[in-house]
Order: sequence, then structure tokens, then C-alpha cells
Amino acid sequence: FMQKEDGGFVSKYCSWTGFDESFTSLYYPGEAALGLVLLYEVYPDPRFLRIALDALLYLANLRETASKVEPDHWAMLATERLFQHADAAKIDAEIHRRLYVHAQRVVRALSSGMLTMERRKASMPPDGRTTPLATRIEGIIAVVGFD
Repeated sequence: FMQKEDGGFVSKYCSWTGFDESFTSLYYPGEAALGLVLLYEVYPDPRFLRIALDALLYLANLRETASKVEPDHWAMLATERLFQHADAAKIDAEIHRRLYVHAQRVVRALSSGMLTMERRKASMPPDGRTTPLATRIEGIIAVVGFD
């Protein structure tokens, strides 16, 4: 319903005004992909994996030549989970390579953010939030098992 032909998503929808493309979330595609893989695990319809794969390939394409890659731990969690269903998702060697390269780029962004935070007191942002560090670690841990 909200996925575009290129695999991306419309980030906002209001029932009385329709689609709102004035805002694009950096993280919704990864969150949606993870949700779809988890949905497949409960209701094994291969369409859920296809939609999730399209979303992750969209992100890989979008970030392939980007000078700055977002520290998108959601995409890493979704990729790790999708790889567990590689046969059902029909992930061939080339698609696996593209998602793996994307994961490498995101991990560099995740770890770069951690190095920046590490220079600050207690490895956290100055306001004391722990979530930025925790989500980066979560994303990095998700890709440890990639082969």
C-alpha cells in the first residue's frame, strides 16, 4: 500500500488527506523491512519477503553512491533477519553481495558515530541519552554473523 515501485516507502499517510510526500523518513524503510520479515515468520507468505527485499535493495541503491550514509540500524536488523530466509526470499549471490556491501557502508556509519561519541564523556551524547549508542551497537551486532 505504501511501498513505491522503486522499493521505497511513502513516509506519511493521513486517511482524510491521503499520501503526504513532503517528509521522507531515513529509517522507515528499514523498520518496515524488519516488520515484513517478522510477519513472514508468523504467516509464511513469500510476498512479505519480496517486499522486504525490495525495501532493502532500495536502501542499498540509494546509499551506493551517497557521500553520507545514515547510521540505520533498522536496515541491519532487517538484513540479518532476511538472510536467515535467503532461500525462501530467492536471494542469489549478486543480491547477497549488494546487501552485504550496503551493510558494510552502514556499519562504517554506525561505528563512525560511536567513535565520535566515544570522545565525549561516557561515550554518550552531551545530553546523556544512551539510545544513540545502544542502537548503533545493536546494528553492528546484527551483522556480525553475515557471511
